[in-house]
Amino acid sequence: MKYYITVFLLSLGFLLSGYKQVAKSSDLTSPWSKSSDKTSKSNRSDKDEDEDEEDVHEDGDLTLREIKVINKALNSPKYYGFLLSEYDEPKYIDWNEVFYIGAGLSEVKRTASIEEAYLDETGNMEVIADLTILSADDIKDFVKKTTGLSYSKMRNPLDWVY
Repeated sequence: MKYYITVFLLSLGFLLSGYKQVAKSSDLTSPWSKSSDKTSKSNRSDKDEDEDEEDVHEDGDLTLREIKVINKALNSPKYYGFLLSEYDEPKYIDWNEVFYIGAGLSEVKRTASIEEAYLDETGNMEVIADLTILSADDIKDFVKKTTGLSYSKMRNPLDWVY
């Protein structure tokens, strides 16, 4: 299980960090390798070298920039809910935890008809808690985007009122 979380976090980090390797026809060596072309290095400014050093992976550890990007993403409403439960595979994610605070999705405007439908479905006389109102299509798109699986494949679907 921890393996999948580690892979997820590393993948997320690389996606969010904005990495892009630009290959030049005159420079076929990796920008992360220790041996590089001296002439191409001498043509770069000190500022460019400092920016490159921040992205160097000589020992496999994450750079400070990557750690900040991952930390910011995981503490955002969009991804925070994924950290609230444990699961071995994406299909076992507890979607009640992920969507508890909305997962960064735009909420549907609360209207009298939505509130009435909610009360009819639950049998309550009044709304006694905050309502997180999300579009079913937005939920399905979010699940597909974050897991690569369709919502119908999930083993722990939302137990919310639809």
